[in-house]
Amino acid sequence: MLTIQELKKLEGKELQKEWERATSQLLKAELNLRTNQDKKSHVARDLRRYRAQIKTVQNNLQQPTI
Repeated sequence: MLTIQELKKLEGKELQKEWERATSQLLKAELNLRTNQDKKSHVARDLRRYRAQIKTVQNNLQQPTI
């Protein structure tokens, strides 16, 4: 996972790729939790938070600065 500062340096397509990668990881983590293959529930929570950070950076890039 990248830090907020690293995310802010990425461009639109790179952010979209990072979003897709985080989404894929989240789906795998949730599947592993539901099938009792993994006991680390914090991983899914952290990935949801990371996805929200990516979306926030994407939205800030789309808004025009005044």
